[in-house]
Amino acid sequence: MLTNFVEVAADRSMRPGSEIELINLSRSSNPSATEQEFDQARDAVRRALGKLVVRVDYRDIYRRKQKAAERKLDWFNRHFVSEGG
Repeated sequence: MLTNFVEVAADRSMRPGSEIELINLSRSSNPSATEQEFDQARDAVRRALGKLVVRVDYRDIYRRKQKAAERKLDWFNRHFVSEGG
């Protein structure tokens, strides 16, 4: 079901506004999976991602270190009812 997974993203350069797809979960990549199996796999991935924080360390075009960017991935948990209410 995972059609794309980038293991190492270090030492890559990117143009402004570009992106690197780190993971792609696609129903079409495993046509033998039932809809229920895919939904369970998708929800497991969302729950796992929802616990993570992504940190990007980078340098400008002159190789000067810039302030790291961090983002919580709790957005992936928006589909699940919180246990606290």
